[in-house]
Amino acid sequence: MAGHPIQRFVEAHSLTQSAFGRLVGLSRQQVNNVVRGRAGLSTAAMKRIVSASGGELTLADLVNAQD
Repeated sequence: MAGHPIQRFVEAHSLTQSAFGRLVGLSRQQVNNVVRGRAGLSTAAMKRIVSASGGELTLADLVNAQD
């Protein structure tokens, strides 16, 4: 499946980027910029995402998506 792992997670769980952002402490615009490759994630944000996803998203997923 193509696309950013955050976008795949959002779609798989019928979330909006805004709802996902609220779960992980990011704005909708920040989530959108990350998904589009316009911005990266801090280590702290990545850890919040892994925790909020119950481990469904991993640090490796998020780091590899930034390459």
